[in-house]
Amino acid sequence: MLVATVLGFVLARALDKAQLASWGWRLPFLLGGVFGLVGLWLRRSLAETELFEQTKTKARKLERPLLTTLTHHPKAVGRLVGFTMLSTLCYYTFFSALTSFAVKNRHADAGAVFLALSVGTALFIALQYPMGALADRVGRKPQLLVWSGATAVVVVPLSTLLGPGVGGLLVVFCVGLGLYTAMTSIAPAIMSELFPTELRGLGIGAWYNLTVAIFGGTAPLLITLFGAVSQTLYFWYVAVAAAIAFAVILTLPETKGSELR
Repeated sequence: MLVATVLGFVLARALDKAQLASWGWRLPFLLGGVFGLVGLWLRRSLAETELFEQTKTKARKLERPLLTTLTHHPKAVGRLVGFTMLSTLCYYTFFSALTSFAVKNRHADAGAVFLALSVGTALFIALQYPMGALADRVGRKPQLLVWSGATAVVVVPLSTLLGPGVGGLLVVFCVGLGLYTAMTSIAPAIMSELFPTELRGLGIGAWYNLTVAIFGGTAPLLITLFGAVSQTLYFWYVAVAAAIAFAVILTLPETKGSELR
């Protein structure tokens, strides 16, 4: 993500609009394709966990596993959808939708937007390990409550800082992505702890990606659509999602220090 935002900054500075429209926009996709192949190569060499190896026969015998997640683990599905809704909105808002919104709706300079996003992304990377360590100390649930509650409170005021000046953009991306690390630093653990091993891959894969498709996939469309009505309506939408996620997270059991089933 950091490479992508820095590349966006470089392209916005080095190329004019005509060059970007004709061929410059293809460069990030080509680079992403290379990284995709590298990722595929890396994943082929990963070993499965002992617990998976012990239960994969049981998993293969499951009939209608997707239905089983709903009938046997409805709370897990609901919780996963609840906090993933906000997580994916945070991701697509700060890493994707805000860039074009700031340029088109708030007349921000594209180079300034990518510069601020690059700084925010560097902070996002730097905070992953400290926030993960903090969750091991204070618990998953309190950290997620702070993330969702703070996002509900600050996302609308933050949106008013989007504009031509780089200072306001830095505050928006650093605060938004800084808060988001409270979730991303522990997201794999939180999701894995919701389902038993034999249903974990499907339980997370299906419901997580469906939620991402619905809420993340529509984020760029909605920020454009809502922007034509009100400059802050989309951010109120994110704030409502954050409030819902907060209520869902309140129902989560604390799993700090426990071992996966």
